[in-house]
This record gives sequence, C-alpha cells and structure tokens, in this order.
Amino acid sequence: MRLRSIVVLFASLASYSNAAPTPEGPPALQQRASLQLFPNLIINVDKSNPGASSGASYTAQITPTVATVFSFDIPYDINPTCTLSFALPPPGGLFRYTVDGSGVITVTPIHGAVSNLTSYGAVAPLLGGSYGSFDAASHGGAIGVPCSAGTTLQVVLYLFNPINRQLLSVGDGTVEFFELQSPLTGLTLDVSY
Repeated sequence: MRLRSIVVLFASLASYSNAAPTPEGPPALQQRASLQLFPNLIINVDKSNPGASSGASYTAQITPTVATVFSFDIPYDINPTCTLSFALPPPGGLFRYTVDGSGVITVTPIHGAVSNLTSYGAVAPLLGGSYGSFDAASHGGAIGVPCSAGTTLQVVLYLFNPINRQLLSVGDGTVEFFELQSPLTGLTLDVSY
C-alpha cells in the first residue's frame, strides 16, 4: 500500500511538471469600442451681421456669409480617437438638402466655449487653424481631429477661410441640411476608445 502511494505521488508530480505553463503578466488588450455622436448644439452665425445672436437649430446653413457652429461632448475615457464625419444621403430621397456651387466646406476648431446663444463676432476671435475640408458635392468624407476625454469639441463649418481672425469670402454657393440620424445627414463625431 505504501508503494502504491509513492507511485501515485510520483505520477502526480510528473503530470504537474509536464502541464503547460500559465501566462503571467498584464491581461490582454480589450477590443476598442466606438460611438457615433451627434451634435448637441448647432448654431448658424452671420458674418454680414456679426453682432446678431443666433440660437440653436437643427438646420445647418453654410454660405459665403453664414457659417455653422457644431458642438460635441466627448465621453470620459482613456485616449479616445476622434473623426469628424460628414454625410449626405443620395439625392431624391424624402429629406431634402441643398448643395450649390463648389460645395467645399472647411472645418475649423473653436478654441474656447460657445454657448446656446452666440454671434459671428463672438466666434471669429476663437477660431484656430483648419482641420481640413469636406466636399459636400461628393456626399461625404471624414477628418481625424484631436480630442480629449471628457471635453467638448466645437468646430465651425464654412465656405470661406479664416485670415487674420476674420472670415473672408473665397467660396461660392450654399450647403444647407437638416441634421438627421436616419438617413444619416450632416456632421457626426466618431469616437473610438
């Protein structure tokens, strides 16, 4: 009986030493998730009337004299990656939009905070350098933008360029749309984390 116990003990030790080692160290990286955020604020501001305050709207109107402010709240998380996406559905659908002229929309960050009631005169001094452009005539595009967790990203869409902290008309035409989730119409912020 004693010999049998010793044999069982050696057999169990042998099987333990041949077992696959368990990995040690940090846990594997988890899959990144993504969110599609819609603007929580849309305001049209008029260059030709810089002191006039405009309130929130669901319709963006972008002309050589009118720009549109968009605001997005970025959720708290570690190291988000953000992309502004612009989309217009194929023409002829139930929801109408307008693209006349070049349809090239420039996107510029706002360095500061814009509230529900603002004017062109309040926005113009806060403009930064351009992030890039969307071609509304081709119905969409995407631009990577810097972002931080738990902050608000505010941008202006316009058909003209900021020069010397003033918006000067160099574009032509009109881009006008009603922000919608379905069919996807307008500007969204895609956040990956």
